[in-house]
Amino acid sequence: MKKVILTILCLGVLTSLHAQQFAKVGTAGAQFLKIGAGARMTGMGGACMALVDDASAIFWNPGALVRVENFSLFTSHVEWMADIRYEAIGIAKTLPGIGSVGLSASLLTSGDMDITTYQQQEGTGETFSKTDMLIGLTFARYLTDRFSFGGSVKYVRENYGTENTMTGEGEIASALAFDIGAIYQTGFRSLRMGISIQNFGPELQIPGQYEDITGYDSKAQEYVHEPAEDYRPYHMPLMFRVGIAMDLFESEMNKITVTSDLIHPNDNVEQILIGGEYWFRGLLALRGGFIGNHDAAKFAAGGSVKFSLSDNEEASLDYSYTDYGILDMVHQMSLVVNF
Repeated sequence: MKKVILTILCLGVLTSLHAQQFAKVGTAGAQFLKIGAGARMTGMGGACMALVDDASAIFWNPGALVRVENFSLFTSHVEWMADIRYEAIGIAKTLPGIGSVGLSASLLTSGDMDITTYQQQEGTGETFSKTDMLIGLTFARYLTDRFSFGGSVKYVRENYGTENTMTGEGEIASALAFDIGAIYQTGFRSLRMGISIQNFGPELQIPGQYEDITGYDSKAQEYVHEPAEDYRPYHMPLMFRVGIAMDLFESEMNKITVTSDLIHPNDNVEQILIGGEYWFRGLLALRGGFIGNHDAAKFAAGGSVKFSLSDNEEASLDYSYTDYGILDMVHQMSLVVNF
């Protein structure tokens, strides 16, 4: 069973790597699903398929959720570009003999934007805001002592914050999406492999119709409209990810881990991520990451402070920033509590 699942996942990734190499930017919606949740992971450029080991695994690789020993709580805040904010939360519990279960939710808010029309292109004086939301359920378990597999079902909802001018109804699109992932301990030192397929599901579509204004008839003193058409459906941002991680050095004082991921999205070209993490006494961490073949992002960095809450409880406060060039920096803070 393990070999069958791993073969299917690998074939999916390898097939995607031989697909067309041009960037199909703008062909997928629900782009908030591509925002990394968790400052530890984004501090390494997002190279974490084989590394993630707490409740944030829900957002990266559901197969890694089995690495939660008992209970894990994760929350994250992202200061995205253009005053956009992204919040994420996840909880996970390992049930002995059964597997690991997790619940997750995330919310993106755009902030206020001016409403413009064909007639009032400088703005009507009114504003609107776009919100995106996700609610998910995840389950994972070990199939052997080296191989774990997991999956998530997610409710995805995009609210464009405006009303259809023809129906007066809100412009909202929603659908179910699915993630699957796996972790494999190779047995060679600490080398492990991770793989996932994210955001697999039906197309999203705003209900109702729209009309395009093509000009103005000065004689009739009215705007010229194209015939009404249904809103066109659009894909979710499907992503194939495969990665490796390995501890290069580990002692009581120091630990150094390197990671690398390869990503194939359905709306862009392949990207390669390379990251590293250094822990001092298991209390302080420094991280860095390189993001290759991305439209804007080039590198990331971050760090953590870990502290004990009790004999069986510990928490980690993480920070990261990612340099998006002309699009400015993206900052993220997250908190993980394990007990």
